[in-house]
Amino acid sequence: MVYRCPVCAAPLASDRRTYRCPSGHSFDIAREGYVNLLAGRAARSRAAGDEPAMVQARRQVLDAGHFDLLRVALIRRVDRGTVLDVGCGEGFYSRPLDGHDEWVGGIDLSKTAVRLAAQRAKTIRYAVANAFQLPVPDDSIETLLSVFGPVAGGEFARVLRPSGQLLVVAPGPDHLAQLKQVAFEQVEQHDPRGPRGFDEHLRRVEVERVSYDTIVQQPQLSALLAMTPYTWQATSERTERLAAIDRLQVTLDFSIISFRA
Repeated sequence: MVYRCPVCAAPLASDRRTYRCPSGHSFDIAREGYVNLLAGRAARSRAAGDEPAMVQARRQVLDAGHFDLLRVALIRRVDRGTVLDVGCGEGFYSRPLDGHDEWVGGIDLSKTAVRLAAQRAKTIRYAVANAFQLPVPDDSIETLLSVFGPVAGGEFARVLRPSGQLLVVAPGPDHLAQLKQVAFEQVEQHDPRGPRGFDEHLRRVEVERVSYDTIVQQPQLSALLAMTPYTWQATSERTERLAAIDRLQVTLDFSIISFRA
């Protein structure tokens, strides 16, 4: 199993420094071990993916252990075979697969996040790439992971093997309820059905709900808001109100939705 060239879709061969296809397109492997497989203007953009501040906030919260129960529930569903973590961020959810018997990769638009992911993994092949143009061959992946990731149903169906599965993590109805009550005047629940854009391409098989309460202390509490899209919606007054709270019991509520090819 190898990545494919984002320019001509031919297989990429790799050595310690470079990925190269038979047509001569080459992509340097960074010092940290990841490769940038964006092509053209996208490869030169510095604004793609999550901003560095959001990436650092997410890493701070994840390193504190608040999402460990979700990770355990997700990874125990991974089948044997090739795995691709789409929207991998800092590699938190795919990192337990480091040393997996078969090929494991992770892609994200954020160079900052992918760099951090590669620093902590020895065997996982992390790459900067677009979820809507996955740099892997047709019918090549046994398990796709998508944790709060993009809804690219057609592309996911293309790369999944006939026996493959897609594991989607979406926020449950009560996710971050207490945090949102502090940050916003009006609080809306998430759709318990999760994202709907996969159903026309893949078969929805099962939904597992993972819900628990955790005590979040500062500075992780402010980082928890900063790692989500909610940070763009909260007023400065509400953000300051949250920063003044030393600790808060927060509900983490998720749906792990299984799809089959």
